[in-house]
Amino acid sequence: MVVLDEYTLTNPTTPAVTRQWILHQYSQTSLSISSAFKLIERPIYPPTSTANIPSTSGHHKSAGKILLKSLWFSNDPAQRTWINDTSPDRLYTDPVREGDVMSATAIGEVIESFHPEYIKGDLVRGAFGWTEYVLVDKDSPHDWQLVKIPPKTNPADFLAMGDTALAAYFGLLSVGAATSADKTIVVSAAAAATGSVVTQIAKNILGVKRVIGIAGSEEQCGIVKEKCCADIALNYKSPNFRSEFEEATPEYVDIYFDNTGGEALELSLRRIARNGRVVACGAIFRYDSGGEEMIVSSKAWMNIVGSPPLFFCASR
Repeated sequence: MVVLDEYTLTNPTTPAVTRQWILHQYSQTSLSISSAFKLIERPIYPPTSTANIPSTSGHHKSAGKILLKSLWFSNDPAQRTWINDTSPDRLYTDPVREGDVMSATAIGEVIESFHPEYIKGDLVRGAFGWTEYVLVDKDSPHDWQLVKIPPKTNPADFLAMGDTALAAYFGLLSVGAATSADKTIVVSAAAAATGSVVTQIAKNILGVKRVIGIAGSEEQCGIVKEKCCADIALNYKSPNFRSEFEEATPEYVDIYFDNTGGEALELSLRRIARNGRVVACGAIFRYDSGGEEMIVSSKAWMNIVGSPPLFFCASR
């Protein structure tokens, strides 16, 4: 989550320029991820359409438009896959092109409105991207995904209940077909945005007997157990991670919700139960690599082909 500068509404002049993080160049394994982005300034009311800002032909004070100041915007692992130079046919959402504002869910405050459903001071969640100000035109074809945040509600909750929570909910319940009859569910990146929601659904809603969360530090493991209610939290950086994983899964793994790939995927495949399911949601362990490190071992594959049907599912 990114918090932008505080904005003082006592300024009588409507801002004319916005700062935006754009995709400067496609990410490459030889470059740091930060070099892919560039902070620029653009006019809020351009004469022609630009990335994520619709054309406002004529004066900007026209019906249906809303000017918002971004207060929070999201920075999610899934965004890493949107900035590769890949075919859009392989993605579940439109890719970010060079020169585009980085796509993201954000929460903004209405500072000027010419739409009857919104007034100055309203907080709104939407697909605004990494931009300081955004001019929303509800009559444009752009899907802004606007949700007005009710008064006396914590705005940050609406970021937590965005795309990552939807991936967790539908990934576990629809794609993974999880039920209370499952004995063991393992979740990687269990302290992160999607994994933390998966862990809570598995334990607090389904009441699964053994919910195991994998995280990358003892502090994160504490959060996984105390805040997300996992029965067991494993630190994948522990020198004894492999043996600890095996000890934690005496009845094997009914569902493995994979957010990382890497060793956690390898161990889960080795311990997968008959008719177990693997929900493939992410692979953050090697997003910046060439991918060779993510090859599953022959031992894990032999466990798969030697067992009754195992379903690999994509939650996005």
